[in-house]
Amino acid sequence: MVTIAAAAAPSDLMGTSVVLVGSFTPAIVQPAHLIGAGLLTDADLAQLRYEILAPEVSVMQVPWMRLVLEPGRLTASSTLQNPVGEPIRDFVFGFCATLPVKQFTSAGIKP
Repeated sequence: MVTIAAAAAPSDLMGTSVVLVGSFTPAIVQPAHLIGAGLLTDADLAQLRYEILAPEVSVMQVPWMRLVLEPGRLTASSTLQNPVGEPIRDFVFGFCATLPVKQFTSAGIKP
């Protein structure tokens, strides 16, 4: 994990978040599913960390993204280690393509 003291942070440091509101199954973020769908590489898998992996909520992190998946919302955010937004966007669109039922009511990207 990378931390930056507020006093030492560049003034233009900015991350990206993608949020979808809809219907999700939090436990779907299993490593086999993510690798099989081409959403994570073997290098990502080696660094994949779960804070929570449960039916109610899943929280996972790789060096370039933190994902929080709840039954009603998906939030993917870039990290300080890699604040670029494009990988986050690509992961979310790819992840959604793997879902058997796509039920979204709102979407947002915040750079």
